[in-house]
Amino acid sequence: MNNYNTSDLSFIQNWMTTDILVIWFLPHQGGHPKYFNHGMFERKRMNIYVGNIAYKLSEEELRSAFEEFGTVDSVRCITDRETGRSKGFGFVEMPNSDEASNAIDGLNGKDLLGRTLTVNEARPREERSPRGGGFSKGY
Repeated sequence: MNNYNTSDLSFIQNWMTTDILVIWFLPHQGGHPKYFNHGMFERKRMNIYVGNIAYKLSEEELRSAFEEFGTVDSVRCITDRETGRSKGFGFVEMPNSDEASNAIDGLNGKDLLGRTLTVNEARPREERSPRGGGFSKGY
């Protein structure tokens, strides 16, 4: 039988625990693991593009369609600045990427108010060059 001193054993346990924590927090190629950045069980939020929306569809109706798949943070139907009429597309933001993926799979190609929806993950907005207004002095 080994004759361990209790204080030595606690030292070993503390060292092992610390060693595991050090390994846990070491960065790997491409940055820290997802659970380090976002919490072990948290899912990334997703912004979803919805195209071919019926012009008479309200944001509340679009929200209702997506809420069948999970929590919806925001809904935005894009409208023309001058006329206020819908442009036929919009964006839905969902806080859980798993629910958002299920919504994309469930609604893409489905009919809503007589229009077949196009639903996919929104791409990041591209940088646009500033618009040149007025005229140039030709310098």
